[in-house]
Amino acid sequence: MALEASTLKAVPLFASLSEKDLRKLVPLFHERSFDAGHVIAREGGRGYGFFVIDTGSATVTAHGETRTSLGPGSYFGEIAALDPGPRVATVTAETRLDVYMLDAWNLRDLVKRDAALASGIIDGLVQIVRRLEGYPEPVS
Repeated sequence: MALEASTLKAVPLFASLSEKDLRKLVPLFHERSFDAGHVIAREGGRGYGFFVIDTGSATVTAHGETRTSLGPGSYFGEIAALDPGPRVATVTAETRLDVYMLDAWNLRDLVKRDAALASGIIDGLVQIVRRLEGYPEPVS
């Protein structure tokens, strides 16, 4: 199964992007698989990519506590895609996990070269912050 632009549109970071900009991102993703038990992202470690789950499930833990489970259509690593700082959570494959992965350096390079795409991602980040801070959604 190939990654669709519509799948990326459901990701808050990319929700403000136009169809044209989403189609620029799709070819930057590549398929990866992880066996059950594999730690894909470790809290405090360096972030290197953004992941969209195609099949399988994963567990997210932070500060030693389980936060959530992820399944098909879920995503993680949106902060790491833009910032090389430490990961805020650990993500471990519960089952075999097939994902679409976007290497952070590829996204950062595209953002540097494409102002419209960068602006759309900034809009997505603003909406994420609004939700986290409890602000109402803007009225269109």
